[in-house]
Amino acid sequence: MNLTPEEIDGLVERAQRGEQQAFWDLILHVQQDVRVFIAVVAPSSELVEEILQTTLLRAYDALPKYELRRTFVQWLKGIARNLLKQELHARARHLSMANHTLEAIVAESCLTDLETPAIEAAEPDAALRDCMDRLAPHARELLDRRYGQGVTLNRLAQQFKTPADTLCVTLHRIREILRQCLAAKGAHA
Repeated sequence: MNLTPEEIDGLVERAQRGEQQAFWDLILHVQQDVRVFIAVVAPSSELVEEILQTTLLRAYDALPKYELRRTFVQWLKGIARNLLKQELHARARHLSMANHTLEAIVAESCLTDLETPAIEAAEPDAALRDCMDRLAPHARELLDRRYGQGVTLNRLAQQFKTPADTLCVTLHRIREILRQCLAAKGAHA
């Protein structure tokens, strides 16, 4: 069940008054939107989950400061974007110093994607679903296994009988196709 922005703000207001169950209900309803937003840019499912958890913790700590304006999901996405940007900068810096060229290039590319101004949409889920439907079946299956099921890159390489480096680049290209499709629709996940 999707909640309206007003219903989400109602849960936020109750959570701000100290009702923990309201916060858990809130997270239950919005975490998938935030997870998808992160997964469009993050280079791994592990990073998606790490950023999501940190985002939710930061949101809980900052909840008393949130102003009820029917923008809670966008507020969470802003927190996630900042955390992801910090993490990708750190990874790119570390990997380039450690001479892991491919990983550094992917991290830098993800950073570039993150720094592109976001285009907000009234219905990002519908736009993302439509863009996903336009992908080739192989690409959808790869995305589902990697981000939906959390299969590691090395395990995917075994399953698809393809080098992990190749899959990493393929996943990046698929995410780029999704970003371009969403931008053309006036949305950015």
